[in-house]
This record gives sequence, C-alpha cells and structure tokens, in this order.
Amino acid sequence: WLRYNEAFADLPVKLPAPFEADTRHALRVYTLVIEKSRAGISRDEFIAALHRRRIGTGVHYRAIPVHSVYQRLFGWQPTDFPKANSIGATTVSLPLSAKLTDEDVNDVIVAVREVLNSTKPRRVSRSSRPGSKSPPARIPQQLQTGGSKSRSPW
Repeated sequence: WLRYNEAFADLPVKLPAPFEADTRHALRVYTLVIEKSRAGISRDEFIAALHRRRIGTGVHYRAIPVHSVYQRLFGWQPTDFPKANSIGATTVSLPLSAKLTDEDVNDVIVAVREVLNSTKPRRVSRSSRPGSKSPPARIPQQLQTGGSKSRSPW
C-alpha cells in the first residue's frame, strides 16, 4: 500500500484517501481514480493498457444505478446519481495481496507509470527523436525493496 502511494504520488491520478486517525484499514483493495481530463487516458483505456502488460485489474465497484436490476426494480438511472456514476466509471483496482512478491509489486508500479507517462504531452528531445530508444520506466531505488523483506503499513 505504502509503496503504491509513494510510487504514484506524482502521477495525474487520485490516490486512495488517507487513513483516518485511530482507524485500521483492511488494505483489501487499492484503487486509483483515472480521469481522462487529468490523466489523458480513460479508466477503460488504462485497464486495457495494463492488461497488455500482463497486469490484472479490477473494477470495484460499478455504481448501483448502472445495474439493470436496480433500473428495473426501482427505475434508477445512472444520470440520477452523477457522482456515484462518475466514481464507478473512473475507479480501477490494482493487484493487492499478501501473496504478491516484491517483484510483482515492482511490475505493477512500472506498468502503471509507463501507461500514465505515455499519455503525457512530451517535448521533443534527442532521446525522444525517431530512431532513438527511450529507457524503460524505472522504479526509483527508494521505492524498491530487497530480498523477501516487505514493508508493513502497520
């Protein structure tokens, strides 16, 4: 959780809300809000780009009014709940599990950074001119962990 927060702090996304004082978070789902106007890519485009990089994602959760059963039973429409609809359409869950290795977490971080950095407008420099290769996105050393030690959020 902390590694994701640190790795994504400078990206054009909304991170999970900070923990409230005197609470303990279950840390079950790590979500980002991907707004096309801010990130240059929609949530669904972001998901597709991560899947092409073999990083699984989830959508937690779609707004209740977009489900046909609620539309049928209660007559609700997504437009009746614009904030819930917006959050449901822009939120993505990243892999988060005690079984993820440090390498797995690094893979997620690199993929997210590559996708979001590729949507930013760029200045043409020598390294970005046609025919030159850019180095792959890298994880800053301070965000990497070594061996089997993992940092606990507690």
